[in-house]
Amino acid sequence: MKKNWKYSLLLIVAVFALTMGIFFLFYRFDNKYTARGDQAIQGILYVPDDDSVHYLAREWEYYPNVLLTPQEIKEQKEDYYSRYVSIGEYGGMDLGDKNKSPFGSGTYRMTLVLPEKEKQ
Repeated sequence: MKKNWKYSLLLIVAVFALTMGIFFLFYRFDNKYTARGDQAIQGILYVPDDDSVHYLAREWEYYPNVLLTPQEIKEQKEDYYSRYVSIGEYGGMDLGDKNKSPFGSGTYRMTLVLPEKEKQ
């Protein structure tokens, strides 16, 4: 009976260690938040004419507590407060302020500058 208990414990530890190793490899090599490559700068992403993958995770232009249409942003952009945030940087709409509610609304915007030559 004691032998079975030791093997069960050894199996559990081995499965746990293997699982943690797999999670670490996924984080290290398949993570869109830490991937290298072209990223947006102040809400503008220049997409080169290649087949690389672009993760839209960083430098989103964010307008808190207001829902805007593209036309409103185009005409009155300077009338609204905005900041640049990364997706997942904050847990809610409070932007890190503990005194505010994490619930609310806002507008996210990113401009993509695509190559002129059409490609499929």
